[in-house]
Amino acid sequence: MQEGEAYRRLLDKVAAKVEEAGRISYEELLKWAGEESIGEYTLRVILQDLLDEGRVRAPEGFYEAESILLPPAPKVVEYAKTEKEKVKVEEAAEELIKEHEVHEVEEAVEQPPLEEEKRKETITPAVLEAEVSDELEKAVEYLSSYWSVGVLRFLSDLKKMGVEDPQQVLVKLKERGFIEVVEPGVVNATDKLPRIRKPRLLAEFTI
Repeated sequence: MQEGEAYRRLLDKVAAKVEEAGRISYEELLKWAGEESIGEYTLRVILQDLLDEGRVRAPEGFYEAESILLPPAPKVVEYAKTEKEKVKVEEAAEELIKEHEVHEVEEAVEQPPLEEEKRKETITPAVLEAEVSDELEKAVEYLSSYWSVGVLRFLSDLKKMGVEDPQQVLVKLKERGFIEVVEPGVVNATDKLPRIRKPRLLAEFTI
């Protein structure tokens, strides 16, 4: 809890900086973050969370990712000032949580549905444990619910699930053909991914 509170304080600090500037380039924000002892990787994760929450925007898109392991950086960060935008994001999040509570976890982004047989296919943790590590099992369980997710969100959520090295797990998943990483920084599960039916609520990944 303390670690989560510390992260939330950093997140709010970055949000306040963007709000103060109104619009700021990534280079300027990175320079400021260095002065505040905030590392570049942490800054990129924070920016993705702020984008997901609708508190900031990336009006000019993102720089080309240097690596699938490094979160993409927005060229410009702009503060989302209107309450209408915030309410829209909150309503969408509440609706998604309700769907998770009533039904099996459904993907939050539009994507071609997997074949019905693939969706019904299951594999127990005991069987999977014989093939992959406990951390990789957690990642497979996560992707069984979230078939398409941003790289930043994927790495951040795995960290919250207790995975010590999410980046290494990402590489292992890619080597096994369980995922593909597409632009701009999105992880998509493939048909080769084993299925684990152990749905998690979005609330489990909140700080």
